Amino acid sequence: MWGWNGWRRYRAEPVARRRLLWEALIALWRARLALAFIPFKRLAARLGTLGGESVDQISPAEELAAQDIGWAVGTMAPRVPWDSRCLAQAIAAYRMLEKRGLDATVYFGVKQSSEQPFSAHAWLRCGACFVTGGAGHLDYKVLTQFSRMATAALDSGSSREDVIA
Repeated sequence: MWGWNGWRRYRAEPVARRRLLWEALIALWRARLALAFIPFKRLAARLGTLGGESVDQISPAEELAAQDIGWAVGTMAPRVPWDSRCLAQAIAAYRMLEKRGLDATVYFGVKQSSEQPFSAHAWLRCGACFVTGGAGHLDYKVLTQFSRMATAALDSGSSREDVIA
């Protein structure tokens, strides 16, 4: 899975980033299970408001948190033994952002080309940052999006800055 060089790179990462990798691994596993066993209608309801759009201005600390989550999910997705393509990555990162009280939008898009009659893609945006699936997203026509402000983490009385860390 990792190989010797991958293990050395992992050990060289700060403890906080190593924890983020483990969190991404668990989030990808949970996303994959959700995609396998929960009907999409119920799953979509958990993603927030249909047609909703999150804010595109966030603080630098929030943007850094979103980028770190994108890095962790993008690092772990190709290394797991199950299918963790764009939708699983978007759902996993969405949940990780939600846990930190960060607003995000999951987009669903399609494209048609001569090589492939139909191609679907999902990507996640937090602020101006494309957390997952951002590469090539401009090639896809947005069919729909879901967004919800993740207030659960903030209900405990902690501030946004406490949740991000």
